[in-house]
Amino acid sequence: MKLTDCAFVANKCERVVPDEKTATKFGLRPPLTAGAPGGPTPPTKVAAAAEQPDAVRVTWAGGAEGAVGFRVERQTAGGKWKVIAYRPPCLQTDPANPQTWVDFTAPPGKDLMYRVVALGTDDTDKGASEPTAAVALPGAGK
Repeated sequence: MKLTDCAFVANKCERVVPDEKTATKFGLRPPLTAGAPGGPTPPTKVAAAAEQPDAVRVTWAGGAEGAVGFRVERQTAGGKWKVIAYRPPCLQTDPANPQTWVDFTAPPGKDLMYRVVALGTDDTDKGASEPTAAVALPGAGK
């Protein structure tokens, strides 16, 4: 199976969890609604680089023990952090599913910051890792 991109919807119900087959496939251990003890570990080696005049590639590596995915966040010119993407974990270093996201919505000419959060079983900060240190990309897309 080749997976090139994926978005997943947050699990907003305390009792809904992936079935046993899906949990086994992704190496998840029950109970999934409780999250990993202490939450997943944060990713490492976060980097951001201009991909094209109007896009930014955000990459990260490793970490995320116990994570079911990642949330990529962007801050524009010192404003609020906004979620721009969700990515699945890169299982068994699958080359078709790299730990990367290309931000085609980056506002040109603005100072940008990016960070990544490893997610537990829902899209809240309960059970999620701490955000990674912010990575700056001054004046992206000038």
